[in-house]
Amino acid sequence: MSRYEIIWPEDFADYAWEVESKGCLFGVKAKVGSEVLEPVFYDKVRLLQDVETELERSGHFAEPVVIVLDRVTPQAIEQVIERMTAAGTLEQLARSR
Repeated sequence: MSRYEIIWPEDFADYAWEVESKGCLFGVKAKVGSEVLEPVFYDKVRLLQDVETELERSGHFAEPVVIVLDRVTPQAIEQVIERMTAAGTLEQLARSR
């Protein structure tokens, strides 16, 4: 299995407690080998809200890499990064950008 590193935002400890209630998290980097990916993590409710808002505002919604989870928590993010790394998905996404 490839090794990976999760790089949390510098000030993440200051707001980690509220991430699940917000339903999204920006600024996390996942490093696999020499590849670095910066996905946006959403729960499905928040994703739909943001998509609708952006569609009304600008007519489109665009994020380079979106990962949707049941709940956006540090533990869920760690688990999905581990699973995606083991499957080779994370490195493949990073290379395709």
